[in-house]
Amino acid sequence: MAIAFIKFHGYGNDYIVIQAAELAGVAALGEFARQICNRHYGAGADGIAIVSQAENDEADFDVRIFNPDGSEAGLSGNGTRSRRRLPLL
Repeated sequence: MAIAFIKFHGYGNDYIVIQAAELAGVAALGEFARQICNRHYGAGADGIAIVSQAENDEADFDVRIFNPDGSEAGLSGNGTRSRRRLPLL
């Protein structure tokens, strides 16, 4: 299965950003994050950010952050910081 993603670098961290729709066939997001973040066998990253359309008008999008160990993070300053505008949704 091919999954399109973008990798961002900044402030000493690198994150893989993926649209939620790309992961529709992935059953275990934590395990997926652990594998793709592996620097020897995956793309290598400090975490992944899964971006989806916001469910209300208070935000443009929602994001879920996963750490390289597969756990979901409640917050990540570097993981959500980006200076590049992308057509993600």
